[in-house]
Amino acid sequence: MEAVYQTCDGSILMSEDGKHGKCEFCGNEYYFREPKSSAVIMALNEANAYRLRNDFDSAIIKYRSVLTQVSDDADAYWGLALSEYGIEFVEDTDGRFVPTCRRTVQESILDNDAYLKALNFAAPEQARIFRRTAEQIDVLQRRIKKQLEQEEDYDVFLSFKSTDGNGRPTADRYIARKIYEELQKYGIRTFYSEEALRNRVGEDYEPIIYRALYSSKVFILIATKPEYINAAWAKNEWSRYRDRLRETSGLQAFAVFKDLRPSALPTAFRGQGVDLSKYPAGGYEVEIADNLAVKFGKKEKSLGVDVNEIKDQLRREFKNTAPNRGASALDGQLFQSSVALNGGKFDDAAAMYSAVLDREEQCAEAYWGRMLASAGCKNDAALINSGFAVYKRALKGDDFRTALKYAGGDEANRIAKVMKEMLGHCEKKGDALRAEIERLKKHIDELSKKSTRLKTEAQEQERKKLPLPPKPDFMNGVVRAILALLCLGAVIGIVALVFYFDRSLWQRLRDNKYFMFIIWGAMAAAAILFGVIFWLIGVADDRRWSRKYHVYYDAEKHNQDIDNTIAELDKQNDEAQAAIKADKEKVTSDNAELAEWDKYKEYLGTLIDWQKQNVKAK
Repeated sequence: MEAVYQTCDGSILMSEDGKHGKCEFCGNEYYFREPKSSAVIMALNEANAYRLRNDFDSAIIKYRSVLTQVSDDADAYWGLALSEYGIEFVEDTDGRFVPTCRRTVQESILDNDAYLKALNFAAPEQARIFRRTAEQIDVLQRRIKKQLEQEEDYDVFLSFKSTDGNGRPTADRYIARKIYEELQKYGIRTFYSEEALRNRVGEDYEPIIYRALYSSKVFILIATKPEYINAAWAKNEWSRYRDRLRETSGLQAFAVFKDLRPSALPTAFRGQGVDLSKYPAGGYEVEIADNLAVKFGKKEKSLGVDVNEIKDQLRREFKNTAPNRGASALDGQLFQSSVALNGGKFDDAAAMYSAVLDREEQCAEAYWGRMLASAGCKNDAALINSGFAVYKRALKGDDFRTALKYAGGDEANRIAKVMKEMLGHCEKKGDALRAEIERLKKHIDELSKKSTRLKTEAQEQERKKLPLPPKPDFMNGVVRAILALLCLGAVIGIVALVFYFDRSLWQRLRDNKYFMFIIWGAMAAAAILFGVIFWLIGVADDRRWSRKYHVYYDAEKHNQDIDNTIAELDKQNDEAQAAIKADKEKVTSDNAELAEWDKYKEYLGTLIDWQKQNVKAK
């Protein structure tokens, strides 16, 4: 049977009773309260397929369709909650599947109605999995919201499909680039992912995208193919902005499209747009920028002024930092290379610095500039603040060490200053990691003590069992019948004895005209006597059984309270063990990262010492 609920792309192998399954890919186990019909399984698999492709809107529709058929399906509610929060499960370095957020929702998932219903309808083991995953998502949500405060606002958001199925750049990307560059000339703050996310490698993009989406006043959807419009990331962006249009006035959204009918566009983007077939010679980007400049009150293009200011600044820096090798044509090449680097055109800058090195292979400034370009950093400050991933890429390259080798004078001091800043950053990061590791270790010790205490408390709970008293049944009736027969035998025996000792009595009775009444009266009296005896015996049995049952009932109630207490202690112990496991994994991860930072800190220290000796030798 295929997967019903999953966190990875694997299929779940179901048990024969349909209530337990195990993922053949990641090994996760799942427990279901009731078996599922084949129709529900197929519908859930289809909804899961949408969710795993990050098509959350389609997944939400499908999950809700399932719930119209089965209103108490925990898996459908859980999938609905994951889709509403845009949760994708990705494999980390340890091979575990961990949640990441593709949507930012203000409400905590722990308060979400679909999640709470999933817990309500789930089997105990399944509910425990849901709860543990939701707590991880809640921590992730809070971290994203905190990071949101550090991101910048934008005026315009450009949404497009960046690469095709083969990883090649799309035409949409080229169109977006032209519009972005034209808007930049007016100083309009534009979110263009190729630039905004360029130096954010290794970070979670969601806070950046969320801040851009919910601060932009204009949204531009760029599309040249229908499948590009419905690509996961593009659809995620325009559908969220569509929701903003419904809730907020004063916003604007339009499409820039080519070779498409307006009907192929999302409904919110059909009212107005730019059809590129009407611009065979280009110029659409100028018209878009001019119109938006009026909207945002940007009367003059700012490109010339900015470039002149940049040039003046670079001339001053170049004059102070260039090696004392005399005026030459290389100065002009280095200056142009610096302009390209500071403008974020890293490929062009790298090529220009390489051209300088073709003419002078001992130019430390060219090696340093090419290293910055390859690291995606506009200047020294960007390198210092870039973080661990860029540090590794920069330090591993030959340009970094070669720049140290040939640097002298102001250039050597400049590089030394940068390395000291990087070294300080490594030390701060290392100290922070050490403090976090110590905190985690203390937390693990506290949890271990708590777990031990919980186990002891569970073991100390006493449970007294009593046998269930048998209820009066047919056998008691047999006993009563035997007693009645014995009584009847006793009466007959007494009568026989009376007749035996007084033989004339029988004759007198037979001669009496009331003989038959006497006989019937005696039988009636015997019947009444037997009935009273039966009733008294039954009452005595019932009372005796009732007393035993109440004692048993009170003992069972007490035992149930004890069982509930033990179950609660076991639950707390399991949660403590899970927290210990998570903390240990975090300690392992932090230790590995700390070792990397310490390694590069040591390497930087070695380079700084070598650079000092090298400068003295020169």
